[in-house]
Amino acid sequence: MELLQLYYFERIAKYQSVTRASEELHVSQPSLSSCIIRLEKELGAPLFDRSGRNIVLNSYGRYFLNMTRQILNLVNECKVPKSEKTLMERISIGFMNYNEKMFSFMADFVRENPSISLNVYGSTMSAPFAYESYDFIVGRVNENIPFFKHNMEIQAISSYVIVPKGHPLAEKKELTYMELKNESFCFLKDNEGGYEDEYRACILSGYIPRCEFVTNDAFYKFRYIMQNPVFGFIPVTWKEVYERCDNIVLVPLSEKRIESMGKLCWSDATLALDVNQKFLSYVKDRLDQAPGSM
Repeated sequence: MELLQLYYFERIAKYQSVTRASEELHVSQPSLSSCIIRLEKELGAPLFDRSGRNIVLNSYGRYFLNMTRQILNLVNECKVPKSEKTLMERISIGFMNYNEKMFSFMADFVRENPSISLNVYGSTMSAPFAYESYDFIVGRVNENIPFFKHNMEIQAISSYVIVPKGHPLAEKKELTYMELKNESFCFLKDNEGGYEDEYRACILSGYIPRCEFVTNDAFYKFRYIMQNPVFGFIPVTWKEVYERCDNIVLVPLSEKRIESMGKLCWSDATLALDVNQKFLSYVKDRLDQAPGSM
């Protein structure tokens, strides 16, 4: 497998069109098509569903596209700047779950250390994750993260219910899962069929939630809720974003679950670099300064 194959595949997958990729790359369509065919033979699986001249990424193609983009990003990071003065120390952080507290720490750390930059990758609903590509990973305490055996708790992530404005439940101070039994929901769902934690919580409360809209992209969920009277769940870390919607009310969930605690993880290899040790010490100091905020 060659990097050029991955680059060609990424361009074709972006447009889902050999013609548009050919125009951008200035490479003939037959050359691109044969390149993808060779790649599929090497992988042992098709990447696109084909119908005449139309191509659409299939499920394996979407998985492989995510991995391809991570590989290409890593290759770009390996390029040495022409001037040594522009070569900054870098820390790579992967987010399996968004965490507002970590984002705040990261922003302050970079502001106080201008010679250090952060490369941040965000994964929506457990998209393919190249664990060993990162110095640190942010996840939840109930998630098993291979190779990263060290961790510390960051923040208890409480949840809010998204309630359409004008709905009787919008007047409540708190809500339980059972009170939502008869409502329609918008949920995130990952590529392996897994829903948000709150979906399972509804089932454990005695009912299967009615899903009006399901997506694997947090932005699409946000856009749908902005335009439709539907219920949903968000962690407290997304509260400021959703508060901008005029047609919803955010009501706290009264039931808290320990698996919603966020954590920062690192491996033995992470600590081999002084810059990573500096960042870890910074985060620990910030957490020690405000223990009650966890």
